[in-house]
Amino acid sequence: MEHTAADLRGGQIPCTICSGRSRPYSTATCNHCSALILEWKTQMAARLARYKGLQQANKALQSNIQNELTARKKYDALQVRKQLLLHRARVLQEKTLALQRATYEEKTTEQRRTEENNRREEKVLINNNELAIAWRQAEEHYGPAADSNLQPRKRIYKEFAEQLADKRKEYAHSLLSVVGVAVVDDQTARIVNIVLPNSGDYTIVQPRQLVSVGLGYIAQAVNLLAKYLDVSLPFRIDPRGSESLIYREDSSYVGASYCSGDEVTPHENCTCS
Repeated sequence: MEHTAADLRGGQIPCTICSGRSRPYSTATCNHCSALILEWKTQMAARLARYKGLQQANKALQSNIQNELTARKKYDALQVRKQLLLHRARVLQEKTLALQRATYEEKTTEQRRTEENNRREEKVLINNNELAIAWRQAEEHYGPAADSNLQPRKRIYKEFAEQLADKRKEYAHSLLSVVGVAVVDDQTARIVNIVLPNSGDYTIVQPRQLVSVGLGYIAQAVNLLAKYLDVSLPFRIDPRGSESLIYREDSSYVGASYCSGDEVTPHENCTCS
């Protein structure tokens, strides 16, 4: 649009936005449009500031959510580890209780076995005393000087000897059944629950402490059998379970039927090496 010289002289020209109002020549818009533009710029600056604030708040919220998720994962991992540790603690407690029960049962069984052996020894002594009393009564009845009664005396002696032998066999079999001695095969035998070779080569038995326990049972059984059968052993046995000792009467030599705690190096006088 062309402006007239009068307009230019007066310094007023139409507004470039609304075209209905005059504006100074030095500005592009009228006062009304300038106010509207300023208000719009102010609103846009406020909106931009609000948008930036919302962006920062959103970032903070996302960070908080991520932190919460991380904390939740850590909490879940700790809960899983806690359950695992509780399970392990329960398993260890059950194993401890089982071990305690097994130890108590073993001690109870050993105590019962010892009491049974003591009762059997007392019974053997009582029977031996009864047989000795009966033998003395028979000798007093027949008299040692009565040659005519020699055959009845021999018969009675033979009967008493057979009864004594039968009683000793009975007690010996009872002892072996209590201890649990049995033949596994041609190469091995079992005492209680321990299998040992018949050859006497105990170096092949592992662990070495198992040999000590087996020999301790054997020492106890031999010691009791010697008493039941009235047999004098060429050595003295000191039954101490897995730490039994054997003493020779003709020397101060001590043979240990047990091994030391080392799996490889046995006792210096160990009989299983």
